Amino acid sequence: AACAVTVRWEVLDQLLEVCDVTARTNAGLLPCDLADMGNHEDTARVVKECMQQHNKGKHLPAASSTLTAAAKAALGLTHVDYTAAAKVGKRRTQGEEEEMLREFSNLLMSKYKNADAAFRAFDFNSNGTLSAAEFTQSAQQLRFSGDPGAVFKAIDLDREGDISKVEFRTLQRLYDQEQMKKKSGSE
Repeated sequence: AACAVTVRWEVLDQLLEVCDVTARTNAGLLPCDLADMGNHEDTARVVKECMQQHNKGKHLPAASSTLTAAAKAALGLTHVDYTAAAKVGKRRTQGEEEEMLREFSNLLMSKYKNADAAFRAFDFNSNGTLSAAEFTQSAQQLRFSGDPGAVFKAIDLDREGDISKVEFRTLQRLYDQEQMKKKSGSE
């Protein structure tokens, strides 16, 4: 059925201007992979060209690949870690969660004086809480290499879908604990 679809370039061109060509499906597939799988070679080529101009996308192997997703799979050349892709945006085990939060808190405190200053910068609409969108956008601006969605869920202790200042201060406590460990380890 996907092969019978005709590409509407006037629509696709508008979408490519506003969409993230590096966004992955829950299965870890990129838009160019989906186009390849539907045998839309022209669409896949255009999406890959857009990826080459994208800050994050230009570093992905799919951006420069001329092989279709089906050809890569047949040759065993897939770069997708399906186990990692399945974890994107999901809550983690306690150990994974702590490590991820420590990594994020270290990055955060390297950029901001303290958690309150970071919270003010993250809170775009100044309503006193951070939405998932505010948090994710700010984490991406910090160039956090981990999964902002999973960090958000780990910090959202009351599970209400937003982060309060009190919840956000968890990052300050983690950072302070880490610094104390380093300090006591160097003595």
